[in-house]
Amino acid sequence: MVESLSNKSEIFIGIEYNCPVCDNKQTHWKLKEKYLIQKRDIDTKILLFKWKDNIKKDRPQNLNLYHFWECESCYFTCDFRTYIAVKNQSLQKSKLSKDFEKNVSKEFLHAFENKFYSIINIEKTEFASSISEQYRNFKENNHLLDELLYLKRLLLSIYFQSQLKGTRSFNYILLASSYVRLSWVYSDLEKTNNKQKISELFKFFSMYNPNLPKDVEECRLKSIQLYLDCLMKSNSIDSFYKEVSLKIVVIRLYLATGQILKAKRLFIETKNYINNNIKALEGDANQDNLEKKKSLIKAKGVFDSFEFTFESFVERYEIEQVNKALIELSKHRSKTKNEKIVLLREIGFDDKVIRKCLEEKSKGTTYDKVLKFLKELIDI
Repeated sequence: MVESLSNKSEIFIGIEYNCPVCDNKQTHWKLKEKYLIQKRDIDTKILLFKWKDNIKKDRPQNLNLYHFWECESCYFTCDFRTYIAVKNQSLQKSKLSKDFEKNVSKEFLHAFENKFYSIINIEKTEFASSISEQYRNFKENNHLLDELLYLKRLLLSIYFQSQLKGTRSFNYILLASSYVRLSWVYSDLEKTNNKQKISELFKFFSMYNPNLPKDVEECRLKSIQLYLDCLMKSNSIDSFYKEVSLKIVVIRLYLATGQILKAKRLFIETKNYINNNIKALEGDANQDNLEKKKSLIKAKGVFDSFEFTFESFVERYEIEQVNKALIELSKHRSKTKNEKIVLLREIGFDDKVIRKCLEEKSKGTTYDKVLKFLKELIDI
């Protein structure tokens, strides 16, 4: 059921859904897909977007807030896709409910709920009315409430995805993406005016959940492992497009964590995987394979678009590493070549790159010029 909104209904849509756990019916607010992403950071964070319908004023400051739905009755919080999965019966409601009863701490949920309203210093009923009014009439967003509500829902989503062991196979991607979003919160912590309140909410949550990642790097590393688990174990990756898209996310996170060799290796493997399957399906008129071809063509388009981003990032990274090497090596001119190689290892160069730097000659390309430059540094 879609509720009638004001003249700003092109922004939000109110949908009545039953909670996948307790069956409580309530209205959840979803941001319509009315924006185009223009720029992402290397870790997939949206840096720039624009509205398709040239909407310029009063736009939400936190697009991610509307991806999480929270049950006002049992506090179950998750990505809205979980609600849809239960409704479409791709996730069994009875299994989710039993899992909830068995593994979720009601004491923690009540304590966390009380702590949240204590931090924002607003009564629960007043807060609910304020949020609902904000969505219905699209009043100017309260950034303080949006930030804290988003963090509350994000942390609860991570809690439920981690605790519901019986439905874990469904949660690999959702939990991984939640950890990526959590890394964005950590990275923005120094920029926000709500640092003290956000830190207080983190601290309270961590008392009950000590395994929560403590910084950007830990969030990203956990995400990588979960995405890799998903690629190996999950039945939800059932097309070339989904598989390649997920591998691109892993490559991005490898780059964001400085694991350049792993990023390169997976990039080459994915490119070969696409090309080999294109050759294998050429000339095959089998109806079942036509859908595979469509998915593969779509996957290739996404990968080709990402290739420039990947190569540009790696080039910038390697130049930065060379500059770093230049500064460090200039401090140690008297060292032997072997000592300089050890120094290069210490500042982040792996043996493979060092060997290339020592062996390769310039071939005119930017990358080889970088290698030649580093070779000259080692010979200082």
